[in-house]
Amino acid sequence: MEELLNSGAEAIIADHRLNEYRDEVAGPIDYTGTQLLERIWEIRKGFPGIVLTSHDDDAVQAIENVNYVYSKEILFTDKPVGQVTLAEKIRIQIEHYQATLAKKSARFHELLEKSDTGELTEAEENELLNLDSFLESRLNNHNALPPEKKSKLAVGKLDELLNSTTELLKALKGQ
Repeated sequence: MEELLNSGAEAIIADHRLNEYRDEVAGPIDYTGTQLLERIWEIRKGFPGIVLTSHDDDAVQAIENVNYVYSKEILFTDKPVGQVTLAEKIRIQIEHYQATLAKKSARFHELLEKSDTGELTEAEENELLNLDSFLESRLNNHNALPPEKKSKLAVGKLDELLNSTTELLKALKGQ
């Protein structure tokens, strides 16, 4: 798993019955291609990937989202299945994934920089926290907001409210 995630691959295409192929593998493979992809998606939500199989009836039962399962026949048919080839769909899926990451990451860094140089509005604070969670789910914590910053954002407004309340109570007691 780590080898795949650190390989720089932009997509994963796995055979559903991956565990049946042992030609170049020393030990047994105790997981299917479907399980492999679902594990990758637990670590990197939305990562481009599909299951190619001659056993799509089994694969659709084993995967949460059946839309990621394609029959291997799609690779060998002379009849076009649609206007867009499988290779083109995968390329577009990769582009969409990377564009979404780039857009969200740019906004995240913009808000993070703004928080270092000034105040964020409550909406911006919430957006920053949401972007952080989004990026964590897509990149396995590579762009996680530092815990000190999360604490400052989450607790900062509460501290401000408590201080205001304390000051108000002091003023009322003084009258």
